[in-house]
Amino acid sequence: MIALLSAVGNRSCTAIVDTRMELPDSIPERIELIRVKPNLPSRLQAEWRLRRLASKEDIILCFGNLPPVFENPGLVYVFLQNRYLLQKRSFSELPLKLSARIIIERLWLRSFLRNAELVVQTPSMATETETALGKRPLVRPFATLVKETISSADGKLAYDLIYIASGEAHKNHRTLIEAWALLAQDGLRPSLALTLNPNSARPLLAWIKTMSKKHGLCVRNLGILDSKQLTELYGSATAMIYPSHFESFGLPLIEATNHNLPVLAPELDYVRDVCAPVETFDPNSAVSIARAVRRFLNKPDRCVNPMSPEKFLQSLLEF
Repeated sequence: MIALLSAVGNRSCTAIVDTRMELPDSIPERIELIRVKPNLPSRLQAEWRLRRLASKEDIILCFGNLPPVFENPGLVYVFLQNRYLLQKRSFSELPLKLSARIIIERLWLRSFLRNAELVVQTPSMATETETALGKRPLVRPFATLVKETISSADGKLAYDLIYIASGEAHKNHRTLIEAWALLAQDGLRPSLALTLNPNSARPLLAWIKTMSKKHGLCVRNLGILDSKQLTELYGSATAMIYPSHFESFGLPLIEATNHNLPVLAPELDYVRDVCAPVETFDPNSAVSIARAVRRFLNKPDRCVNPMSPEKFLQSLLEF
């Protein structure tokens, strides 16, 4: 959002922005900012103000997954990036408040879409959007990528693998840690760095701490990182592992590739949209994830070696 505001150039622009979003001083002064509190009355007031401001010559870009409530004469683009709003997905692991919000936003999206153009960032997201909403969206990927990789001063890598993701259920941290426990049972303990919010992901982090202590895992949570710290992290790891069940874009996969970091990821469409992983796995299986890591570490599992019927019977009789 901040990069887009900076990219406006000499165009006339009014930005309606949530008060929770911190904006730098570098935002061009010609941009008129309208700050909106995160509550329903303020949101409806902002929607009505948008209706009054918009003219048929205006282009309205909506970056919150939702179209305007009130119809206006401008050309509306809705940037859609929340896959929960499309196909029906299980809410079993989501907080009740978040589940209720998703249900409301699904209704909002379908009720007020009208003639708005939808914009997504990957082909698979476009296909899912068309299936769910009956409209083919525009595919317009964009990102601000830092080309330089900051390596450690001594050239040593701090982590074998990193997973840059928040703590939502679909990010699949629990299956990932279960895979690390399986590796530990075989004497393999690759180091893993996570980027979980220590406040919002507190129950998950407590479980990871318990698992780490029980199995002797080398897992470290670095917390929320800024762009410079992320760049340093890319330069201090051997590879990225990304077990998420679904993504609208998968920006960390693109960033890892941009920093020449090998990627281990599920064999899913969203992954192939943006990168070519060196190893793939079934994200629902801790065994599959562990086997992918073993292959990457050049320590693959041994395949079963069937014995002859005679040896089979002999082994049972001798037992």
